[in-house]
Amino acid sequence: MKKDAAHGQHAILKKLAAAVPPEQSALPPPPVDSKVTVTLADRGMSAKIQLSRPTGGGRPPSRELIYAALAENGVAFGISESKILSLVHRPIYNLYIEVAHGQPPVPGIDGRLEYHVSRETSLKPKVREDGTVDYRDLGIIQQVEPDQILVERIPPTPGTEGYDVQGNPIAPRPGRDVVLPAGKNTYVSDDGLYLLADRAGHVDFIGGKVVVQETYTVSGDVGSATGNINFNGSVSIRGTVLAGFTVKATGNVIIRGGCEAATIEAGGNVTIGEGINGGHVIVAGDLKSKYLQNSRVEAGGSIYSDAVVHCELRCGDALVVSGPRGALRGGNCSAANRIECAKIGSRNTYMPTRIEVGLDPILQSRINNAPKEFETAAQNIARLEHMINCFSQLEAAGRLDAERLQILKNMRYTLDIERQKHQALQQELEVIAEKAKTLGFGTIVAKTGIAPGVRVVIGPFQAVIDDYTPNVKITRGDDGIVFSPAV
Repeated sequence: MKKDAAHGQHAILKKLAAAVPPEQSALPPPPVDSKVTVTLADRGMSAKIQLSRPTGGGRPPSRELIYAALAENGVAFGISESKILSLVHRPIYNLYIEVAHGQPPVPGIDGRLEYHVSRETSLKPKVREDGTVDYRDLGIIQQVEPDQILVERIPPTPGTEGYDVQGNPIAPRPGRDVVLPAGKNTYVSDDGLYLLADRAGHVDFIGGKVVVQETYTVSGDVGSATGNINFNGSVSIRGTVLAGFTVKATGNVIIRGGCEAATIEAGGNVTIGEGINGGHVIVAGDLKSKYLQNSRVEAGGSIYSDAVVHCELRCGDALVVSGPRGALRGGNCSAANRIECAKIGSRNTYMPTRIEVGLDPILQSRINNAPKEFETAAQNIARLEHMINCFSQLEAAGRLDAERLQILKNMRYTLDIERQKHQALQQELEVIAEKAKTLGFGTIVAKTGIAPGVRVVIGPFQAVIDDYTPNVKITRGDDGIVFSPAV
């Protein structure tokens, strides 16, 4: 009886359970709140969050929830309150949204130089209204007095520190400093901000340095009444340099008249008002002359003239023949970078003419010698430092007499000179390395034309002009010399 009753109750319960709908038989899922996932990007400069969608009636994202998640990940800088409030009011789920951004560092401003004197150092002559050039009107003298400010150094700024989103500081790149271009007869102020004139003279720019030149003036011709001139500074000659005489100057040479079969050597620039006939000029900078005929010129800079006839010319930059006719005829002329004329060669008379670009004999000489001088200066510095160290130990022990103390003083002075020389050579080697990259290339321009028989050389390539070619530009290509119209 009991087994039958239990079996009947079980059957009744089974029928009741079958009558209940399935959805009413399971309990509802628990609510799941929105969650915040934080990720850092761009090397800590950006913080992004991803919101998960709440389910089962869970709580949506709140301002407090987002800030708590950011705090857990160390995000404390550059948080955008407006973006967070926008996500709270209008949630965007399952996408990463940036809510914090760091502050990049602001790089410093490079130092710069402000010149209190004119930097126009090319000795440009006055151009008349008719296009001709007045080589007598040069306007080149900038007279300065002792202790006059020449250049001011504006120091660099350190920049402004930045921060990533975790508040870590990011150091800025400081501005690069500049060096006052101190040359001969100048000095730097104690605070290092000013370059001043050490004595009265005129300002010039040689080798990237500001120098103050003292000028020697010859009121008439250089001849038997004056003898040869050898001056540590600039020379101004109001007359002519007569045949057989020599003018040497460490600065500029300005000749108002002409130059016959004479020799001119200058460590700066040379300007000759009436031209050269049969002369020999060696100049570290530029040469400007009304004409050049039967002359030899070696210029570290450029050569400017109205006409060139039967000359041997070498220049470290450009040869520009720009007079009314601008003719280069006969001789052998080379320039490191550019030769520009109106006419090259002669159509009517055979005049052997050779022109070359891409060759700088002065630079080549420095390429060979500067490294040796640099090494010699380094050896001198090492030897002097060793000797000074030995003498200094004796000095500290009180074992040097007056004579040896003077020797020690002289060695320290010489060491300073050698260090300056070593530094200057190091800077020169850097400049040489850059200039050496351009060797073997250059441009030749004949605006009117180039005549037959002219030999053109650019680097390893040569060409002889067969026919008159007007308005031509000549350059070096991959496989040889290229001719194209001049602009």
